[in-house]
Amino acid sequence: MRHLNPLHIPQLPASPATPPAGYVAVAAGLDGRLQTRSAAGVTSVVPSAHRVSLAQDVTLHAARPDWAAVSGLQLDLPSGVHRVSGVFTMTTSLGRWAFTSYGFDGPASGRILKVDQAETVAGSVYGGLWFSEAWGNLINGVRGGDDATERQYVVAELLVLMPEPGQVTLLGQVETPRAWHDFDGTSDNWSMSGADVDESNTDYVHSGSLSGKIVAVGDERAVLYVYEGASPATTWSCEAWMYSPTGLPWAGLEIDFMDDNGESLGIQAAYSALPAGVWTRRAVTGIAPARTTQIYAQVGLETANNGAAAGNTVYVDDIVLAQQGDTFTVKAGSYLQTTPM
Repeated sequence: MRHLNPLHIPQLPASPATPPAGYVAVAAGLDGRLQTRSAAGVTSVVPSAHRVSLAQDVTLHAARPDWAAVSGLQLDLPSGVHRVSGVFTMTTSLGRWAFTSYGFDGPASGRILKVDQAETVAGSVYGGLWFSEAWGNLINGVRGGDDATERQYVVAELLVLMPEPGQVTLLGQVETPRAWHDFDGTSDNWSMSGADVDESNTDYVHSGSLSGKIVAVGDERAVLYVYEGASPATTWSCEAWMYSPTGLPWAGLEIDFMDDNGESLGIQAAYSALPAGVWTRRAVTGIAPARTTQIYAQVGLETANNGAAAGNTVYVDDIVLAQQGDTFTVKAGSYLQTTPM
């Protein structure tokens, strides 16, 4: 009697099962490549190695302390777990008090699972490696020193979880000595003189949801003011937005460069009549003279004859005092890449 062997039917791999929210399922596909499936049911193939490189230098300039994307260093990734690595050469031209930082950005649903980093720095290093699952927290910096230019060479590798497709971007930041006040939660030690100040005003607002309301309590100046450290030959600017519902004969701002003894070395001011019912920008720029060790800035009303009489009111918003000219350059040839897990 002939015995027939049972027919062998191969087990074909199935698509990954749908995972819980915030996770990605991984399984082998029919072609042997890994497939991923997100909580939303989106299925994709784990990509092969892919690299994006800078064809030319990208320079970021000092500004308010916000991260900026380095144009050209963005990776589009499907859902899944990815190994993202990068090699960056960065140079800085910084004043003595400035420093730079770098990090990464990605979709809100994504997380950094692991990070490794090696770097060679010429210059003084500020801080160290900060890391959490949140984007932007791979941070290292170079502080300005006696040398005009600092150079940093970085090799970084991240293990990234992407529950949904998204983009990973290299970020850079140039921070300089500054004092700014947006009245929406960000303030750098501005004080008041000759005034009652409501820093949570909602009557008139330039941006955000709050502004500052300065009310003169006497017949002298009624201002917000701040001091910052400064060095000779550095360029500084101060700006603010001001408002009066009725108009004022004299309102504005000034910066005063000072020496170790607090003696004035030179004042740059921008005062004039403030029109009624219109948010008006006031701005001034100056270069610190020899012997400068600090800078004083004030915003508001100055002298009784010119608008600071008791009870007079001015609204202010988006005040910024900043040193200018510092740069952070990511050099051509720097790259980001993803490689299969």
